[in-house]
Amino acid sequence: AGYLNKGCALALLGEHEDADFWLKKGIKRCSTPKMSADFLVMQGISASMQGDKASAAKYLEQAKSIGSYLATINLDILLNKTPETGTLPEPDAVKGVEQIEFFALKEFLANPQVEKGITVAEGILCGTQQRPMSRIFLHYADDGKDYVVVQETMPNYRGATLRGITLKSSADNVQEAYGVPKHNINMPEGRVWVYPEAHIFFKFSSQLSLQSWGVYQMSGE
Repeated sequence: AGYLNKGCALALLGEHEDADFWLKKGIKRCSTPKMSADFLVMQGISASMQGDKASAAKYLEQAKSIGSYLATINLDILLNKTPETGTLPEPDAVKGVEQIEFFALKEFLANPQVEKGITVAEGILCGTQQRPMSRIFLHYADDGKDYVVVQETMPNYRGATLRGITLKSSADNVQEAYGVPKHNINMPEGRVWVYPEAHIFFKFSSQLSLQSWGVYQMSGE
């Protein structure tokens, strides 16, 4: 991951020769297909930034063949194509409040209690609360003026979101229900799609298998 980040930083600085060196060095050390695909995607982006569209397409096609969703997105942008999944709707406001285990996060925030907590600094608490089929994560500061609370499903959760998504749903099902995610976060072993308007996120494996989903609330919203 360090080699990948260094290559990204150098490419953003316009130091493409140095970026290519570190990307090629890093890809030799990859231990998972997911990480190899990430290096190929970055090599494609770097080539595109240098105006080498043919090489960019080659790298992205390689990453796509490994199963990289990020490669598909970048390849479509490179070739000015409509995404393979079709013209996806922009996410709209979801009516109602998404909940897990019929539990409202605002109720938890009214009296935040954690089972495993640690005081990071004066007035700043981080902790978790285990529920039957989910887990709550809390970052709480300044008597609640600043906070982030996240509730994420466990593998045994069988409930559904307001739009009918369950842990058996596919990535296509999620996009059909919620549209294009506003934030598509690349993780070491997968990715997370975030829909701020619905305060919901979906965590996928590197093969886009839905592993969990969750809801969140944060101060300032």
